[in-house]
Amino acid sequence: MKEIRNLQLSEFQKEIINKLDDEYCYKILFQEQDKDAVINIIDNDGNFLLQILSSDDYVSIYEKIKNVEKNTENINGYLKKELNRCKPYTEIIENNKKTIKVLELILKENK
Repeated sequence: MKEIRNLQLSEFQKEIINKLDDEYCYKILFQEQDKDAVINIIDNDGNFLLQILSSDDYVSIYEKIKNVEKNTENINGYLKKELNRCKPYTEIIENNKKTIKVLELILKENK
């Protein structure tokens, strides 16, 4: 268990920190105006993943999951539309690769 007794964190925040494994890092920030502790959870590559406020609880975590799932769904929809727009170009690239292969084959036969 990590040593977090002396920090002004909510019990829920302490629980979250103790659940994190070696794949994740965290940074505790204190907001001067309300003396509220905020935990930023980061992956080992330094990518920001989420923020845990002192007011968070299991209900708010479920809400965060719903929001992230919805965001992912929206991004997937956008990417599918963009990929469909790119499809003709992808086909051209594939045909160009086949053309190069045939041209290389012709050159190979000539040697």
